[in-house]
Formats: sequence, C-alpha cells, structure tokens
Amino acid sequence: SAEGAKWWGWATPDELRLAQQGVTGLTLRFFIDFLRRSLQGTDKEPQFALRSRFLLGLYEAGKIESARLALNWATYEHLDRKYRDVWSVAHLSQTTDDTSMICLKCADDVFVIEGTHSFGLRMFHKTFPVHGFWERPRQTYQDRELRISPGDCPVYLRHDQGGKWVSGFFRHLRSRFHIEWHDVRR
Repeated sequence: SAEGAKWWGWATPDELRLAQQGVTGLTLRFFIDFLRRSLQGTDKEPQFALRSRFLLGLYEAGKIESARLALNWATYEHLDRKYRDVWSVAHLSQTTDDTSMICLKCADDVFVIEGTHSFGLRMFHKTFPVHGFWERPRQTYQDRELRISPGDCPVYLRHDQGGKWVSGFFRHLRSRFHIEWHDVRR
C-alpha cells in the first residue's frame, strides 16, 4: 500500500520480513499474556502452559508468518491507541468481556484461529474463512465471523488437560493437509 511504502519503502525484503516477525512475536506474546490472565483461577488454568508452549513453539520454529488479535471491547478499550493498528489488532464485537481470539497465518498456507477459555483450536488450509481478513483488514469483526462452527472447520480441536490436542494438531497437519513440520518443539 502507499502507506506501507511510505514507512517501509527503504527496507529490503529480508529487513521487512524481520520487522514483520517482530510485530508477530509481540502480538503473540500479548495474546499469551491475555490468555494467562483470563484463565487464572479457573479450571482451565492448567491448559495455559501447554497452549503457551505450543504457540511459542510454532513462532520460534518460524511457522507463524502473521498474527492478528480480535479483542473484546473491554480489553480493546484499555489498549493504548498506538497499538490499535488494523493490521495486528481488531475489535471483536458481540462477544463476552472474557473472549478474545488470535488468528495465525502460518507457513504452507495453514491458518489457525485460537481463542480464550474453551474456544477450541480451528485449522484451515489454503483459505482463511473470513474473506479479505489478511489483505483488507477491518477494524471490527463480529464474534460469529471468527467462531467458525466445528462442523465447518476442516480441523477443530478441543483443548484437553492431557494435551492430546497438540499431537492431534500435528497428526491432522500431516494426514489431512499433507504437511510435515519437523522442526517444531512441543
């Protein structure tokens, strides 16, 4: 875009990728911190460590290319205006004050939607379920736009206490999408 060229026109493709990875890392860490706070004191708290390790493992392996947050109104309102960039944060409307989501654009055309509490992990391949989400982002999305019905997801994984969903993620990646990610630490 013209705005992007104004600020990043000087950067080489490698420098631009490095900057994008930095922003993606910050976005991911913000979500992990939000997840930790929202699960604290609930029966879902034991899931936090595994979910955090899983997301950071994907990031550290270079599998996450881009991340966008969809924050509930209460959280969005408290977010400093300088962090309300439409390319990394959107307002999530028509949801509860403890629901937020992170959308991940990953290597090999894999997309993931992860949410707080008992949201469940949704996986897609080749296409993201919300048209224009990555190319023409909006400032606001309704909860129902991103809370894709489990029946409409190629892969839907519930977060269980034993962590079977993590091995399920890689099993489905391999069997359903024919993608092997060997260098991801779990």
